[in-house]
Amino acid sequence: MAQDPIVTIRNVRSLDDLISLEHNIQRGRAETAETQAAIEARYADFGLTMVAEKTGLDLEGLSPAEGRILNAIGRYVALQKRDRKGASRTFQIIANRGLIDAAEVTVGRSKVTQGFEVLEDADMRGLSFEQIIVDHPHEFSARRFGMRTGRWVIRTNSRGRRLIWARLPSSGRKS
Repeated sequence: MAQDPIVTIRNVRSLDDLISLEHNIQRGRAETAETQAAIEARYADFGLTMVAEKTGLDLEGLSPAEGRILNAIGRYVALQKRDRKGASRTFQIIANRGLIDAAEVTVGRSKVTQGFEVLEDADMRGLSFEQIIVDHPHEFSARRFGMRTGRWVIRTNSRGRRLIWARLPSSGRKS
């Protein structure tokens, strides 16, 4: 009797093995919503472990926004590794600035970041730093985002598509 694919996914011990397993599931046309969710959750697990190891951050007692940022970074790193790409710049900025400041600095850039595009291509736009800031404005600097108060947050990706998120609230942010 074959083992449950969800159990198999949860028991994968390395990121390379997960990449291979995902490829085999897709090639065998055995992908379901459940297996895809389990695969993505396992990618996030591996990504979070890498973030902790490479940045030395204490990942205990995180705020809601920090938890979401860490999850977004974990998924991004895992997606990059799956595509045989690195994420050294991501680790560097997180190690140097911490989670909240790294998100603020990244979103404050004038062009769309590679991280956003990778998450968008994976249909994970809700994990973007932009969306996290919109969802948790009180955890971010009003000074940095004051110019966007009451406006739509708009970015254009490398394919020229305009991407629009919910409006930032006008109050409740720390200075």
